[in-house]
Amino acid sequence: MVASVLSVMVRRLLPPLLVSVCAALLGGCAHDATIAELQASSYSPHRDTRAGGEPLATFIRQRSAILIAGATVQAERIESGQSALNLRLAGPGAITAGATAIDARGYFLCTAAAVLRGPHTLVMNDGIGYRVLPARLVWRGDVGRGEPEVAVLHVDRPLLHVFDWASSWRRRQPVVGAGSNLNGRLAMQVSVFGGRLIRSTTTPSASGPQVMVFHSAPVHPGDSGGPLTDTEGRLLGVNLDTLRRFSFQRLSYLTTARAFRPNPAWLKSLIDADFNRQLQAAGTAADRP
Repeated sequence: MVASVLSVMVRRLLPPLLVSVCAALLGGCAHDATIAELQASSYSPHRDTRAGGEPLATFIRQRSAILIAGATVQAERIESGQSALNLRLAGPGAITAGATAIDARGYFLCTAAAVLRGPHTLVMNDGIGYRVLPARLVWRGDVGRGEPEVAVLHVDRPLLHVFDWASSWRRRQPVVGAGSNLNGRLAMQVSVFGGRLIRSTTTPSASGPQVMVFHSAPVHPGDSGGPLTDTEGRLLGVNLDTLRRFSFQRLSYLTTARAFRPNPAWLKSLIDADFNRQLQAAGTAADRP
C-alpha cells in the first residue's frame, strides 16, 4: 500500500520538478544574455541619488577602470563625454575585469586572479576624457598562502578621483557595484548596478582583519575587481565572484555575490612602501652622470 502511494506521488511530482529544474537551467542562459538589462534595472532605485555633489553613477564611474590583461590595447577613438570607447586588442587571450581607484598617487585595487598574465592596461574616464594607461603590477596576493585575494596596480599618472573607505555597514543596506561592460565589438563602458548587503564575515590574518561582504547585486564575471560601495559612494570592497546554488525549496537558482575588503591600514602601508621605493629609484637615476 505504502509503495503504491509513493509510486503515485513520484509519477505526479517528478515531471513538474524536472520542468522546473530545466527552466532554472535555461533561465541561467537567459540571465547571461540579459545581464545589461538586469544591471540597469537593479540600479534604477538610485538614479536620483547623488554623491560628492554629482550623480552617484558618475561618481562611481570616475573612480572605476577596466582592466585588460594579457593583450596590448589600442583605442580607436577617445572623446570627452563619449559613453563608450572602441578598443583593439592584440594578444592570445585577453582577460577583462574591473579595477578600483584607491590612492591619488596612481594606485588601483583589483583581484589577484585577473593579473596572472601581463601586460596590464587600465582604461578609464576620469570626467575629462578617456585614459588608456599602462599599469605596473605592484603586489599580488597568493591565496594558497592565505594572503588577500587582491592585487595592486600602479599607473604613472596622478588620479583626480579615488574612493574613500566606508567605516561601517549593516545588513540589508543598499549597495552599488560597477564593472566592465565590454561587448563583442569591444565597446568599453563602466556599468553600474544595485543590490542589498546580505551579510559580512571578518577573518583575522597576517595583514589584519579581512572582510568578505555578501550581497545581491547582479555581478557578472567581467565585474570582478570593480568597486562595491554604499549609496554615498564609500568603498565597501572589490567584487570577487558569484556563488550560485540551486534551491529545491524555491526550485530556482539563488545567486550571491562576494566582495572582498582588505585591511585598509595594511593596504596603505603597502602602497606607501612602493611609492617610497619608486621615489628612491627615480632619485638614484637622476644622480647618475
